[in-house]
Amino acid sequence: MRSAFIKWLVNKSQADKRIHLLTGDLGYSVVESFQSVFPDRFINVGVAEQNMTGIAAGLTSEKLLAYTYSIGIFPTFRCAEQIRNDIDYHNLPVVTCTVGSGVAYGSLGYSHHAIQDISLMRALPNMVIATPCDPAQVIDILEWHYNNPCPMYLRLHKSGEGSLRRENCSLGLGLIQQIYPTPGDFSHSFSRDICVLVVGFTAEKVSIIVNNHAPHIPIFSVPLWGCSAKNNFIDELNEFKTIITVEDHVLEGGFGAYVMESLATARLNKTVIPITLESDVVGKVAKEEILLAPLFRQLQQTLLSLVQG
Repeated sequence: MRSAFIKWLVNKSQADKRIHLLTGDLGYSVVESFQSVFPDRFINVGVAEQNMTGIAAGLTSEKLLAYTYSIGIFPTFRCAEQIRNDIDYHNLPVVTCTVGSGVAYGSLGYSHHAIQDISLMRALPNMVIATPCDPAQVIDILEWHYNNPCPMYLRLHKSGEGSLRRENCSLGLGLIQQIYPTPGDFSHSFSRDICVLVVGFTAEKVSIIVNNHAPHIPIFSVPLWGCSAKNNFIDELNEFKTIITVEDHVLEGGFGAYVMESLATARLNKTVIPITLESDVVGKVAKEEILLAPLFRQLQQTLLSLVQG
């Protein structure tokens, strides 16, 4: 995903001189391709993410386009006041891009777990949350933002994401995209009562689990959402009675909570089953696959109970 992000920036910057990339002394082996071609539009602010956010807001207020880039939790929680006051409240179209969602940097411990970042960012009224499921969706999101400027939080995984086939449908605020069954697959009779909504890179693993244990349940990615997307999002969910949500984030303030809040506000009586990281993950240090294993087991058990029940 991060390679797709930088590649898009390089290509788009060839024609648009407004684009600037800022980093907090992180991202090397990734950002050099931009830095080498556009050194005058690349700013390494050092280990000073709050300054990075303020500079990005200043550039954007002067009609330039600023993209900040750093690891997981640092450009969000460390910069919360600057993001709120300088970017969101002024409705400036800065893209705050983080790499290493969830527990991607799990071996570095709780300081690098990005498992509460969504809860912070989605509380901001103008912020659009972007949660791509694969590298191609990163490109789609960046193109959408380029044509629809707004404050955006772009939440990327670290590496190794596969490519998923999706229905050829529009990308927009609150709109869902079907990723399973794959387009043209009519080998099963698919449920219209139950669905799985997934945000982020876990979509690939989720698709495998669903296909193995409940192949009649469709899966949808939710690429763009947030406070301003709730009306569209509710319309997308009308036909489903049971909604399973999956995310590499804790329950509190995450995507599952967003779904439940949206449905409650609209007074829609639906069952939501959130599959999330357990809160005790903050005290754990391990590789990502180990820390994510309980989440995938929880999904498998949920699917089996629905099939058998």
